[in-house]
Amino acid sequence: MSVQSILAVAIAGITFYVGLYHLLLYLRRKRHREDLTFALLCLATGCYDVFCAGLYNASSVAEGVQWQRMQFIALAFLTTAFLWFVADYTKQKPGIVTYTFSAYYLFVILVQSMDRSALTWLVGQPAIKTITLPFLNHPIVYYEATLGPFTAIQGLVGLAASTYILWVSVRFYRQGYHRESAPLLIALGCMYAAVFNDTLVSQGAYQFIYAIEYGYLAMILLMADSLSSAVMEAAITKEALRESEARWQFALEGSGDGVWDRNAQTNQVYFSRQWKAMLGFEEHEIGNTLAEWDTRIHPEDRDYVYEEIRKHLEGESPIYTSEHRLQCEDGTYKWILDRGQVVEWTKDGKPLRVIGTHSDITRRRQAEAALRESEEKFRSIVENALVGIFMVDDAFRFAYVNDELSRILHYSSEDLIGMDFRDALSDESRAFVADYYIRRRRGEQLPPRYELSVVRQDGQVRYGEMSATIVRDAAGRLHTMGQFVDITKRKQAEAALARRAMELRKLYEASLDINAQLDMTTLLHKVVEHGAALIGALQGTLFLLQPDQTLELVVLHNLPVDFLGVRLKLGEGLAGRAAQEGQPIMVEDYQTWEGRSPAFVKLGARRALSVPFKARNRVIGALNITDTEQRGEFSEDEMRLLSLFADQAAVTIENTRLYEEAQHRAEYLATTNEISRAISTLQDPDSVLEVIYRQVQRTVPADAFYIGLYDAERNQISFPIMYDLGVRYHEPDLSLGSNTWLADVLRTGQPFMLHRSPEELHTPIPAGLGDKSRKSASVLIVPLWKKERVVGVLSVQSYTLNAYNNRHAEILTGVGVQAIIAIENARLFTAAQQELEERKRIQAELEDKNAELERFTYTVSHDLKSPLITIGGFVGFLERDALSGNMERVRADTVYINDALARMQRLLDELLGLSRIGRIINPPEAASFEAIVHEAVESVRGYIEARRVQVKIAPGLPTVYGDRVRLVEVLQNLVDNACKFMGDQPHPRIEIGVRQDEDQPVFYVHDNGVGIELQYHDQVFGLFDKLDPTSDGTGVGLALVRRIIEMYGGKIWIESEGKNSGTTFCFTLPLAPQ
Repeated sequence: MSVQSILAVAIAGITFYVGLYHLLLYLRRKRHREDLTFALLCLATGCYDVFCAGLYNASSVAEGVQWQRMQFIALAFLTTAFLWFVADYTKQKPGIVTYTFSAYYLFVILVQSMDRSALTWLVGQPAIKTITLPFLNHPIVYYEATLGPFTAIQGLVGLAASTYILWVSVRFYRQGYHRESAPLLIALGCMYAAVFNDTLVSQGAYQFIYAIEYGYLAMILLMADSLSSAVMEAAITKEALRESEARWQFALEGSGDGVWDRNAQTNQVYFSRQWKAMLGFEEHEIGNTLAEWDTRIHPEDRDYVYEEIRKHLEGESPIYTSEHRLQCEDGTYKWILDRGQVVEWTKDGKPLRVIGTHSDITRRRQAEAALRESEEKFRSIVENALVGIFMVDDAFRFAYVNDELSRILHYSSEDLIGMDFRDALSDESRAFVADYYIRRRRGEQLPPRYELSVVRQDGQVRYGEMSATIVRDAAGRLHTMGQFVDITKRKQAEAALARRAMELRKLYEASLDINAQLDMTTLLHKVVEHGAALIGALQGTLFLLQPDQTLELVVLHNLPVDFLGVRLKLGEGLAGRAAQEGQPIMVEDYQTWEGRSPAFVKLGARRALSVPFKARNRVIGALNITDTEQRGEFSEDEMRLLSLFADQAAVTIENTRLYEEAQHRAEYLATTNEISRAISTLQDPDSVLEVIYRQVQRTVPADAFYIGLYDAERNQISFPIMYDLGVRYHEPDLSLGSNTWLADVLRTGQPFMLHRSPEELHTPIPAGLGDKSRKSASVLIVPLWKKERVVGVLSVQSYTLNAYNNRHAEILTGVGVQAIIAIENARLFTAAQQELEERKRIQAELEDKNAELERFTYTVSHDLKSPLITIGGFVGFLERDALSGNMERVRADTVYINDALARMQRLLDELLGLSRIGRIINPPEAASFEAIVHEAVESVRGYIEARRVQVKIAPGLPTVYGDRVRLVEVLQNLVDNACKFMGDQPHPRIEIGVRQDEDQPVFYVHDNGVGIELQYHDQVFGLFDKLDPTSDGTGVGLALVRRIIEMYGGKIWIESEGKNSGTTFCFTLPLAPQ
C-alpha cells in the first residue's frame, strides 16, 4: 500500500471512530436526532476517505475509474447526510429544498452504481497524474478519467447544496445562535477550502492532494467538538436544574403551598402532591394536563384568570398573579392565590416553561367577606339574626346576647347578661377560647373563625363556629364582639360522613383482599374474617347452599371446628331463615330467640346477624356474625355494611367457584387423556390400574382408593388394586351382603356418598378395607358400567370431613368409564397373550408328538418285526423237530416262540397304556402315597428279590390327589428301572421318600446304581430312547412316567452326578386338599 493510501485510511479511521461515538450517543438519548444524522455524515465521509485511498493505490485507469465512481457515490451520501444534519442541528424542520436534494442524490447513487456509459465517466480520456508531495518529496501517480456530463452536473449540484447549507447556517447565526452556529460556519469554510483545493489539484495547479480529506476531517472534528460540548453542557445544566428544582420544590412544599410546572407549548403540567391535596385529591387522581386545572376554575373567575396569564406571557407583567376559586374533590370551591413566572423560552422567543405556586387563601377571603358584611349584618341583628350574636366585656361577662344565642344555650337573655361566658363552654373548649380572648385583646392576629363546643342549661352539648373581633365603645373601652353559629348538625353529618368513609375504606380493603384469593377455602375463611372485623364482632360462620337445598357449614371463625359439616334446612336457624327469605336477620340474644337451632345453642352466641349471599339474584349461602357478650343488637348501619360486603363476597365466591370448576375440568380432561393414553400404550393390567390411581389422586381427594370387580356367579367382589395412605393392600375376595354400600351401588347403579360426623369417627369400625385402624370421614363410591350392567365399583375415601361433593362424583364417574375400558382392554390383551402362549405350547407339543410318532413308527416296526422273525424261524425248526420226533428240541423251540410272543405282548401293552394317558382317566381321589409305594414295590417284589435289592421307604409320606392306578404305575416303573440299572453294585439299594423344597414337597426314588450322565437327563424320558440298546425293556416306561406326572400338573427331573454315582428321580404331585 502506498504512503498516500495509508494517510487516507488513517483519516477514515478517525472519521469512523467519531461516527460510532455519536451513534452510541444517539442510542442513549434518542430525542437528539442530530447525533444520528452526524453519525451518518461521519460514515459517508469515512467511506469517501477509504475510496480516496483506493484511488491513490490504483494501478490502471479502469481501476481508478471504479474508485472515482465510488467516491462520487460517497459524496452523494455525504451531502445528503450533511443537509439533514444541518436541519437537525439548527432545530428546523426539513423543507422542500432538503427533500429535493435528497431525492436527487438518491437518483445519483442509482445512476453511478449502474451506469457504465460515457454519461458518467469518459473512460476513453484517461488522465494519469504524477504529483510530488512537498513535505516528503515523494511522487504520487494515480489514474483518473474525465468527468462525464452527468457527473459534472453532480459537482455543480453539490456546489448548490453547499450554498444552501451556508445560507441556513447564516440564518441560524442571525437568529441569535452565535455560539452554536460558529462551528458550523467554520466547518463549511473547511469544506469549501477542501473542494477548492481538490479542483486546483485536478488541474495540476497545486501539489497538496490531501487537502480535501483534511478539510472533511476538520469539518467532522469541529462539529463533533460542538456536539460533545452541547452534550456536556446539557448534562451539567440538567443536573444543576434538577438540584435547584428539588431545593425550591422542597421549600415550597414545606410551606404548605402547591407547585405547578407547565410546558406552554404542549400544555403538559406537573402538579405537586400538595397542589392535589389542597383540593382534596390523592396523588393518582389528577393527571398532567392543563385541563385538570382549567375545568376546576369557577366560571365567574375564568375570564379574569386567563387575562392575567396573557399579560404575563406577552410580557405586560413581570409575574403572573391571580386570586380565583378552584373546585375541590367534594364539589366545594377554595380561594387560591396563584403565582407564576416564565423560566424558560424557546429559541424563537416564545414562552416554553412556566413555574408557579398555589396558596390556599380561602379563610382569608372568607374573613374579608365577613368583615365587609359585618356592619350590614350588625344592623339587622336584633330583627332577624339567625346566628348567636354577643358582646363580652373585659371581665369575661356577657354584656349583650341576642335571642338566637339564648335559644342555642337554652338560657333566657336575663340569665346570660352578666354571666361569665366561660361557664357556658365545655371542658375541652374552655381553656383555648379564654386564651384566644386574652390574646385577641392584646392585639395578636388569630384565626377569625374557630370551632368550639358549649354546654346548654339542660346539659346537652352543642357545637358551633365562632368568630370574634375587638371593638371600642363610646367610652373607649375594649369589648369582644362575636357571633356563634350552631354547627351541631353539620358536625354530626361530618362524623357520620367520617364513619361512612371509614366503613367504605374497610369495605374496599376487605374487597381487595378477598378478590385477590383464587383458592376457595382461603377465600371463604377471608370472607368470614373480614365480615366479623367490619362490624367489630368476635365470631363468624359461613354456610353454602348445597344441591339438595340444605345449608352446609363450611367455615368457622374463632369457634370450635367440631361443627364443620353441620347442615341446616332452609328456614332452620338464623342462617336458614336469612337464606330462605333472602334478607338479613339480626337478633339481640340468640340463646332466647325462638327460631334458634339446637345444634348451635352450645356455641354461646348472644347477639347475632345473618346476611344472605346472593349471586345473579340467586341465594348461594349465608354469613353469620355473632358475639358471645351481651351488647345489644347490631345497628342498622352495621347490618347495611355487612350486606354490602356479602353482596361483593357472593360475586367473588361465584367467580372463584367458576374458576375452580374450570381448573377441575381441565384436570379432569388431563386425567381422562392420561388414562386414554395408558389404555392405548399399556398392556399390563396392573400398570393400567396404577395409572388410574395416580390420575384419580390429581383430581379427587383420595387418602384411600380401590377398584372392585364384581363376579355375579359367586356374588363376590375382588380388589385388583387398593391403596390406603399411599400403601398398597391386597384384600381377599369379599362376599357381598344385601345391606352393604357396595351392594347398594351394584344394585342401583347410582353413586354413593357418605359424610360422617365428628362423633362417628370415634366409634369402633365393624369391618373395613385397607388400614382398618382408622375410619374414613368421607366416602365416595361410583359404579363401573360395562354396556348395560354394573360390573364393579370405584371408590375413594378421605380422612377429612365433608371432602366430597357432586362434582367429585361426576369426575369419578367419568374416570370410571375410562377405567372399565382400560381394565377390559388389559384383560383382553392378557387373554390374547395367554391364548398365544397356549397355542405356542400346543404347537411345540405337536412337534414333539410328531417327532415321537416318527420314532415310534421306526421302533415299533423294528421291535415288532424282531419277535416275528424269531417266531418265523423257530416255527420252521419246530416243524423239522416235530417230523424228526425230537421232542426235546420241540419243547426248546416252543420256549423261544413263547418268549418272543411275551416280548411282543409287553410292548403292545405299554404302547396301549401310553396312548390312554390323557384320554381315559380314573376320577382323581385322595390317596396315601405311602400305600401307593408299598403296592408298587409288591408288584415287582420278585424282580427286587432276584436282584437282591434293598428297598427303604420313608415313613410319614403325605396324601396325594390323583388316579391311584396311574400313580402306582409311576412308582412301579421307577422301581423297576432302578433295579434294572444297578450294574454290578454289591449292595444295591433303593430309597423312596419326600423332601421339602422351598414351598412344595418333592417326591424321590433314589438308587445307588450305574448313574446317568448330565447330557442324558432329558433324553431318558423320550419314547423308545434307551441309553443301553442291549438292556431289557422297551424304552416306553419313563416316557409313560413323565406323561402321568405332567397330566396332574407336576414335573419330573433327574439328579445324578454321572457314571457309577447313583440316580435320583424327583417329581412333584398335587397334595390332597385338607
